[in-house]
Amino acid sequence: MRASTPAFRTALLGMTASLCVGTAFAEPVALASVDRAAEHRAALGALSEALGEAHAVRRLCEGRGAQSFRDMMFAVLDREGLTESEEGERLIDAFNRGFHRGETAWTRCTPAAEAWQRRASARAQGAADTLASLRPDASTP
Repeated sequence: MRASTPAFRTALLGMTASLCVGTAFAEPVALASVDRAAEHRAALGALSEALGEAHAVRRLCEGRGAQSFRDMMFAVLDREGLTESEEGERLIDAFNRGFHRGETAWTRCTPAAEAWQRRASARAQGAADTLASLRPDASTP
């Protein structure tokens, strides 16, 4: 087939169109995957920080033995397989930032501190819901 024949030009046009269409459909999948990973990472950070905030006030109000939010943090690390990784360290740092924020904001257990802890818990729940919605099997019943 010569380069100047209509059949050659048609074949070339078809191959070019296939490549363009393939690329057009492949990129959104790749970008969606990157967006999903970034959203997952952000939600894990938000969850960790909110758990730290709630933990600080819970300990203040119920004593040092109140470890439920800390235990939840360890469960998240275990579930995500991040107990000994840089990402796990990032999440622990986020938890500690939240804890420090709560510890700094409240020095006594007051109704306002307890309300703040409930808001932190609600933020943690919202982040957990986001994480659940990002799971690959979230769309299956």
